[in-house]
Parts: sequence; C-alpha cells; structure tokens
Amino acid sequence: MGKGGINQYICQTCGGVITTIDRDDGTTSFMLDCRVTPGCPGRMQSAVYLVDQTLTPNWEWYMPEKLPKERSMRQHVRMGGLLIRKIEK
Repeated sequence: MGKGGINQYICQTCGGVITTIDRDDGTTSFMLDCRVTPGCPGRMQSAVYLVDQTLTPNWEWYMPEKLPKERSMRQHVRMGGLLIRKIEK
C-alpha cells in the first residue's frame, strides 16, 4: 500500500491483533511472531491492508536511519524492507 497505509496482523494461536501504519515506503512482512500475548508461540498474519484505513495504529513500520547490527536484518533493510516497533504514546 505504501506510506500511510494501515494494516492489521492477527495471531493464528491466541487471536491477538495489532494495527500498524507504514511510516515510510518499503516492504513489510506478511508474517510476524506474536506481539500481543507474552510467551505466545504463535505467528501473526497480515490482513494485506484490507482493513478500515481510519483505525488507530499501535505499531509502526519504519526505515531505520542506520543499518541494524544483525546481518539478516541489514540485508532486509538494504533490499527496501521496513522494521517494526511499538508506538510509544
């Protein structure tokens, strides 16, 4: 969808949901480790932006200013991938 797009991810194990916003243009993940229930081994699946675009996000996808230290994440960012973080209010 691109910058400003709202998406949701639903955990296939606990049913938890997060709402995300794309702060930058780039690639986001289709699947994530659960970010709702501590200790949940589940995976969260993208709703591929087929959600109400007026929802309030609690997580954001962003392009970091510096490359991450972890090799696989550096490669992901170099290829246009965004990173995810919780929105602190």
